[in-house]
Amino acid sequence: TSGLHIVNLRMERRGRTASASVVNVVVPVSQIVTCIQLCTVMTQISIRWTDPFTLLLDALSYVSLDELAHGFRALNCVADVTPVLRFLFTNVILPTALALPPAILHLAYAKVTGQAWKMHILGETLLGLYAALIITQVNSAVGPFRCSPHPNGLWTMQGYHAVVCD
Repeated sequence: TSGLHIVNLRMERRGRTASASVVNVVVPVSQIVTCIQLCTVMTQISIRWTDPFTLLLDALSYVSLDELAHGFRALNCVADVTPVLRFLFTNVILPTALALPPAILHLAYAKVTGQAWKMHILGETLLGLYAALIITQVNSAVGPFRCSPHPNGLWTMQGYHAVVCD
């Protein structure tokens, strides 16, 4: 995330908008990220996929915010990490952690160079990050609405099996 912001700062410093070479890199990369995110959404559809596609979906599952937050579950041996806290971490803390490095870099750059804050550059970087992760963020945010039935008649969340849906 900071690398993208450095590119934005350098282009602004030179008085240019996005050059063709930057656009030629950013557009295909964003399309690849979008396709990978859509594949992670497809894993949650109740369809029995055949073997080659299942292997692809399993390989691409690391892009979901739930998988990125999987390391947070290791805290269960030290503290009680409830499903609500895991959901909060996945949907609030992790995206904030991705947005903090460009913000800190921007403030440090403005302080060191003595230039104006130029917050529109930081806004462009953060909006680009948001646009790149919108599918994953929405998919994770609607998690509480995806429930699975059980033989005992209760419905539980697909991502958090201990949580009963009302």
